[in-house]
Amino acid sequence: MADTQVTITIENLSPEAGTFLTPFWVGFHNGDFDTYDRGRPISPGLERLVEDGNTEPFSEEFAISGDGSIDGTITGAEGIEGPIDPGEVVTQTFTIDSEDDTSQFFSYASMIIPSNDAFVSNGNPTAHSLFDEEGNFIGADFIILGNEVLDGGTEVNDEEASSTAFFSQEEADTGEVENGVVTTHPGFIEDGRILTEDGTTEGAPAAFTNADFTADGYQVARVTVSVGDRPEEPVNITATLNGEQEVDGGDEDATGTSTLTLNDTGEALEYSLSVTGLDFGANGLIEGGATTEETSDDVTRLHIHNAPSGENGDIVFALFDTVQPELGDILDIPGNQDEDLVVTANDDGSVTLTGVWEESDPAVTALSEFVPEIRDTEAGEEIDLYWNVHTEEFPAGAIRGQLEVAEEPIPVADPVSITSTLNGEQEVDGGDEDATGTSTLTLNDTGEALEYSLSVTGLDFGANGLIEGGATTEETSDDVTRLHIHNAPSGENGDIVFALFDTVQPELGDILDIPGNQDEDLVVTANDDGSVTLTGVWEESDPAVTALSEFVPEIRDTEAGEEIDLYWNVHTEEFPAGAIRGQLEVAEEDDDTIDLFRFRNTTFDTGTYVFVGEEERDFILNDENLSNTFALDGAEEDGTINPAFTASTVEGDDLIPFFRLESLAVPGTFLFVSTAEYDAIFAEDSNQADQWTKQGFDESGENDVAEFFLFDSSADMGIQFTRFQNNQNNTYLFAGEAETQNILDNPDLANAFTNQGDAFESLIVDS
Repeated sequence: MADTQVTITIENLSPEAGTFLTPFWVGFHNGDFDTYDRGRPISPGLERLVEDGNTEPFSEEFAISGDGSIDGTITGAEGIEGPIDPGEVVTQTFTIDSEDDTSQFFSYASMIIPSNDAFVSNGNPTAHSLFDEEGNFIGADFIILGNEVLDGGTEVNDEEASSTAFFSQEEADTGEVENGVVTTHPGFIEDGRILTEDGTTEGAPAAFTNADFTADGYQVARVTVSVGDRPEEPVNITATLNGEQEVDGGDEDATGTSTLTLNDTGEALEYSLSVTGLDFGANGLIEGGATTEETSDDVTRLHIHNAPSGENGDIVFALFDTVQPELGDILDIPGNQDEDLVVTANDDGSVTLTGVWEESDPAVTALSEFVPEIRDTEAGEEIDLYWNVHTEEFPAGAIRGQLEVAEEPIPVADPVSITSTLNGEQEVDGGDEDATGTSTLTLNDTGEALEYSLSVTGLDFGANGLIEGGATTEETSDDVTRLHIHNAPSGENGDIVFALFDTVQPELGDILDIPGNQDEDLVVTANDDGSVTLTGVWEESDPAVTALSEFVPEIRDTEAGEEIDLYWNVHTEEFPAGAIRGQLEVAEEDDDTIDLFRFRNTTFDTGTYVFVGEEERDFILNDENLSNTFALDGAEEDGTINPAFTASTVEGDDLIPFFRLESLAVPGTFLFVSTAEYDAIFAEDSNQADQWTKQGFDESGENDVAEFFLFDSSADMGIQFTRFQNNQNNTYLFAGEAETQNILDNPDLANAFTNQGDAFESLIVDS
């Protein structure tokens, strides 16, 4: 085995307001995996990709083909997250075995958006060989041109709102069926919805006025397959500009802000600079001429200089310069150096300049000279580069801003679900035996907010104004006076850390319209059953005795089912120390799905299959006799086992129950049937009842229960599975879309298996 780190880089080459790309499917194979054939219909899996950008069904077809074992989907992260935006570069690294036959060739597929079913892919499976005859890595580096864009032939290219992906379409697979074949795409409709969209129409995420990929020389994407480590992460940079930073003094009335990003390869520094209080019109940078009567604020030069804060330094890159236009390329505006520069006059009077300092740009000093310093600078520290905006009054510089590597964003993690049950028994000093409560809370992915919902029964929230109408009981003993989250383990009293409501110490937080109401997000609802529900959010920015961030590490480190050192405490007139209390606990993870795995019974000449859950799967694999009889499908070399399909273990909308039956005619084989077929098999007048044994009895052994729940075959919400009957022994096979097509296209298999029609739709579960 010869592990090779292979990095795939996708760069969307379309211009601004051009075409986007859905997340790229990529796969390594033996040269036999054919994504499509021109002039023929595409596979069901590829149809989902070219119509909706969904790569999962196509990935499943790839796995079933047996031609390769490693594939993946590369998504975009900048701009509109998910799709790969114009100009965006994305990478992903894979580990392949250079000596394995299934790692010798590379294929790809991606949908062009917006569109009905436009896509790009290599139809020739051997077009991109990764190794030469001696086994040396040669990789791939190619550009996909606009005239290579394909039409999937599955949807009419009507560009309607209901059917155009990425342009108002709300549901997948809603276009008018074309029943066509793969052809070269004719292009978008001239003067149609897509090419005339400027980004202002509802449902349009961007402008597409430059999306005509049929134009001469239009480039869609560049794809590179190379050996090596993943490229560096992009570096985010900020700057704040003002006159105070000028060494020799500057303009006190002008300011600016800037964000910059050094890309992953270090070949481009993208910038956005917004400036207020200076005149960019006098020298032609914006239309309409001068914006003020004064000439002192006229911008004459705009550069990036090289020096630390407090020192003047040499110009290294010029955006605009009327004094020395020879510093760079001279475009339509005299003195405009950066060919990427776009200048926008904003409604508030400010001006925003955007562009890219590229390694290939003419500059006094190349960008590459500064890349090591930028990459080595810690977050929050300055770089020896600064913006300088010069004017007539301040020729040495009106405002300046030192570049600084941006502070790293708060790491994103999975949200944490938390529960709590409140009662008087948990109170250390005794509490109210008649009151109870329940709570659910969620710590968000950034750890900056703990959303809560707390329902309480048996206490009076009206007496002190939390609900309208005043007191709900004549007694005063149950009047709620205080409601907090405290810090202590179960069985101990602890300090208040966050106050929702407090008539005793209203100064604990913000005071809103209700005296003592601390949490500005608090909403109190009186329910029909007499209970009261309080919802809100404890945010990091909220006034609190202790900030939420202090508890985030503990919450994240606590195992499911274990308690956190935080608890609810609801105080009343009778129980000032606490009437009911509830310790917070990280919720147990609910797993309402089950994977079914497929075994082939090797005692039969033709395919006879058994579908089992994970526990039964492992039992078969660990039993010598059974493992010699049953061969597991879907096993990868790395130990991964791909399930045949996924089902739900609980009822739900659009889900129907399936029962498991064992065949008495062919012992050791099973059939899954819906309620209708189950009832028909075991009806009084049925002649099939004695051919099957029920397998799903409950603990009592009396009631047959469903094995799992799946979508109906017409739900159009999951992956379609077809049922085939083996003509030799009356056993059954459930096949996904790709395998179904393979059976139907293969005369030998089609003769061996009778197509009994659509059986169900498997759940699609996010990985």
